Formats: sequence, C-alpha cells, structure tokens
Amino acid sequence: MAAAGARAGAGAAARSDSAALGVGTRVRCSSSTTRRVVRSIASLSARSNALACSTAWSSVATSLPLPRSFAEGAEILKRLADQQFPLFGDAEWEMMARRTWTDRDGPLKPDYDSNLMKVLEELDLEAPLPILWPYFDGLNAVPMLAIRGANSDLLAEKTLVEMGERHPDCETFVAPGQGHAPMLGSKDMVRRIGRLVARAERRAA
Repeated sequence: MAAAGARAGAGAAARSDSAALGVGTRVRCSSSTTRRVVRSIASLSARSNALACSTAWSSVATSLPLPRSFAEGAEILKRLADQQFPLFGDAEWEMMARRTWTDRDGPLKPDYDSNLMKVLEELDLEAPLPILWPYFDGLNAVPMLAIRGANSDLLAEKTLVEMGERHPDCETFVAPGQGHAPMLGSKDMVRRIGRLVARAERRAA
C-alpha cells in the first residue's frame, strides 16, 4: 500500500513515513476490490495519521498537550507544525486535530495507543543508523507507491529518488506544500492510490 511503500523507503534513513487518506473522499474505482481497498484505507487512516503526527512532533514536545476542544487542538498542532504545512487553513488543522484526539468516551484523549510512543523514548539518536535497503529490496515483487511531503524532514528527497530507482515498479510522488505525514485526501492522491491497487490486482490475476 502507499503507506507501506513510504515506510519501507524511509527506513533507509532510519525513519518511517506514513500517510493518511481523507475519510469520506469519493473516487471512481475500476473494480469492487479496488473500491473496498480504498474505503479500508480511508477508514484506517485516522489512527495511522494520528500516530505519525505524534511521532513527528515528539521532537518538539515529549507529549502533545491535551486540548479541551478540537479547535484548541487545531491551534496546538498549527503552532507545532505550521512550517511543514504552510498551505493548511483552519479546516485542515481541525481535521488533523480530529485525527489526533477523540471524544468518543467523553473528554478528548489521544486516538492511538500512547504506549507506542515509548519506542521513541528508547531510541539512541547517537547510535549508527542501520542499513535497511535489503528489507526494501524484499518488496520488489509487489507494486509500490511512495509519497513524500515536500517539506518532510523525515523522508529525505534522495531516499525517495533511490526508492524509485531500486524498485522495478515503484511510483514516487512529492506532495507539494506538505510535510510529514502528507495528507492524501485530494482527488489526485486518491486516484494514485486507486491506480496502485489496480496494478496489484493485475499482477495477482
């Protein structure tokens, strides 16, 4: 999938990159399987994007403050990441807030397992970076879509280029005006994911 491709490539820089698809986005797909996959990506994107946002912003704050409302949460995220997402307006920041916190059980709380962040606390940033390209090369048998936010400081541009050069069927794309993790809610991005699923279907047929 798109997120899997990005994560694998970013591993070469000992980082991970994931992306989220806007929930509710409509797209015309060529088969029922493709439609089901795109809908699944949409339904799962909120939690994966929230964790990615928390991971990216953990370098700024050990843990995100707990807002009293989604509007306040949007302001928190904007203060932390407006340089990476300079084109975002109020609607986009509130959408990010709603993907980072939930009010399902009352007051706002993180919409992901906060224990996952403990992995970051154990990272030794002074340790030599592992070489993960062999793992990426293990994906050569499946089509890929690698997406990088143009302002990302987690997935390097040269890593994205090498992903496209090393993999026999990897489409690469840079999301303009976005950082980590890029949003995939636009029609163009949804179409790219739909084409990826179609390529996988053809190969599996």
